[in-house]
Amino acid sequence: ALDNMTNVPLDPAYLSMVRVFSCAIWAQRMKVSSDAIKKAAEESFWPEEEVGVLENMDAIGKFAATITIVVSIADAVLQVYNIVNTVERYNAQEKLFSDSESKYKTYYTNLYKAAKA
Repeated sequence: ALDNMTNVPLDPAYLSMVRVFSCAIWAQRMKVSSDAIKKAAEESFWPEEEVGVLENMDAIGKFAATITIVVSIADAVLQVYNIVNTVERYNAQEKLFSDSESKYKTYYTNLYKAAKA
């Protein structure tokens, strides 16, 4: 599944833009919800602590919160996957270079011996 996700030509900058945009909506909706809670608590003499901001938030704010969280998790998973891929490619190149080094040493040693003879 991760291979399919990484093969999609999706620039991480787009994920960041979506996360920032949805986080801004979420923060704005939390502020509106928080203000509504304060106003209702003052009018009804209820303590503000008994009502959570997320419980009072409208559907758009909850959707923006969900998008922000999902995009953040997907971005983190893709970043870890990219790091693992980079390490695997590095190890493959390191093996290739070490094999090539021994072959070149053998080739030039034999060439030197042949030229000396």
